[in-house]
Amino acid sequence: TEAGIVGMGKGKTSHVDLEDIAEDPPDCDLPPWEMTCVILCVLLLTQLCNGRFRSLEPAGQSRGRARNRDTSAYATHCCGHSKSAHGPISGQLGHLKELYTLLNENYVEDDDNMFRFDYSPEFLLWALRPPGWLPQWHCGVRVVSSKKLVGFISAIPATIHIYDTEKKMVEINFLCVHKKLRSKRVAPVLIREITRRVHLEGIFQAVYTAGVVLPKPVGTCRYWHRSLNPRKLIEVKFSHLSRNMTMQRTMKLYRLPETPKTSGLRPMEHKDISAVHKLLTKYLKQFHLTPVMSREEVEHWFLPQENIIDTFVVESTPGEVTDFLSFYTLPSTIMNHPTHKSLKAAYSFYNVHTKTPLLDLMSDALILAKSKGFDVFNALDLMENKTFLEKLKFGIGDGNLQYYLYNWKCPSMAPEKVSALGWWSPPAQPVHKKPLL
Repeated sequence: TEAGIVGMGKGKTSHVDLEDIAEDPPDCDLPPWEMTCVILCVLLLTQLCNGRFRSLEPAGQSRGRARNRDTSAYATHCCGHSKSAHGPISGQLGHLKELYTLLNENYVEDDDNMFRFDYSPEFLLWALRPPGWLPQWHCGVRVVSSKKLVGFISAIPATIHIYDTEKKMVEINFLCVHKKLRSKRVAPVLIREITRRVHLEGIFQAVYTAGVVLPKPVGTCRYWHRSLNPRKLIEVKFSHLSRNMTMQRTMKLYRLPETPKTSGLRPMEHKDISAVHKLLTKYLKQFHLTPVMSREEVEHWFLPQENIIDTFVVESTPGEVTDFLSFYTLPSTIMNHPTHKSLKAAYSFYNVHTKTPLLDLMSDALILAKSKGFDVFNALDLMENKTFLEKLKFGIGDGNLQYYLYNWKCPSMAPEKVSALGWWSPPAQPVHKKPLL
C-alpha cells in the first residue's frame, strides 16, 4: 500500500534499516561513527505553540498499547539501541533555521545545477502550518551524536475534490535528503515513516507532485515564464537572446506599464476573507482535481504576507469584491555567479474572475510583480491559464509538473482540469533556458 508515496523517493522500495547507513557510511564530512541515524519527528515550530517540543510517542494514550509499542520498537530499532533518542527534546528556535539550511543547500536544483529554491524561514512557517497541521507530520532524520538534520519530509492536511468525490487527504512536500546520503536510500525510509504517521490519524490517501514521470500521473502540467527583468535573466543564463534580438529590443518587448489599469484593484484585507472564500469555492467547482478550502484555510493561504503571498482583490462597487489575483514568492539561489546571488520569482496562485477579464487581471498581476522587484513570473498551464500565457508573452519552459494520488484510482485529466495543488513546493526547478521571444 506504500507504493504511491514510495514513488517519490530515489531508491528501490525494499526494506532498508537506517542501521545500514551506519555500517556502510557515505563518503562525506561526517565521521563514520556518527552515521547511525534515527528517524525522529523534528516537530518543527511546535515550540512556537507551546514553548517546547513534544514526545516522540503518538499524541494521546487512548490510541492503545499495541500502537505505542510498535512506535517505540521502531524508534529503538532505528536508533541502534540508543536510549537517548527517547523523551522530550528541548525546543529551540534554531530548528527552523536547521530546516532552512537543509533545504537551501540540498533541495531542488535545475539539471545544470545553476539554480536552487531558497525557501525563507517565514515561508516555511506559512507552508508547514496551515489550519489542522500536526507536528508529528514534520518528520526528519538526524545524526545521533551531532544532531545534524540530514533528511526531512512533511505532510499537511487537505480536503481534495476528485471528479465527483470529496476526500480527506494529506499533501506530501519538502522531501529532502542531504546530498551525501542520497545513495543510502534514506528517502524511502522517510516516505514509509510519514505514511505510517498519516495512517495513525486515519488518513489513507495523499496527493503529491514530482518532476519525474512515475506510474501513473493523474495530470501533467507545463511551466511557462514571463520575463520581468530580461537583462538579469539573460546574464544568469535563465534564458538567452534569440538570434535576431538585441538586449535593447528585448527589454522594450517586455516593458510593462507603471500602474495597473483595473479600477478598484487593491491588496486583500481581513474584511475580504469571506468574499474571497465564496468566489474561490464557486470557481473551483469546474475542475476535476482541486482543494476544498475552509474559511480559515483561505485566510491562511491568501491573506497577504510580505515576501510570501500577495493577493489583490477587485472591489467593483463599494463593498462588492468581484475578482481577485494572487501569487506567492519563491526565490532561487543563483549558484556560481560573480554578480547575481538570487533570482526573485513570483508564482501564479489562484486567479478568479467574474467581471474583470482574466487577461486584464493577469496583465495587472505582471505589473504588480514587476513593481515589487520580481525578476520573472511563473505559471503552469492549468486551470484557465492557457488563455493568457501566449498573449502576455510567457515563454514555455523546460519543466513539467506531474500530479499523483496515493491509494486512489481515477482517470487522468487534462491540465485545464487541474487546479494549483502542490503550489508552494514544486519538485522540479522550472528553468526556461530558451530564447526570449
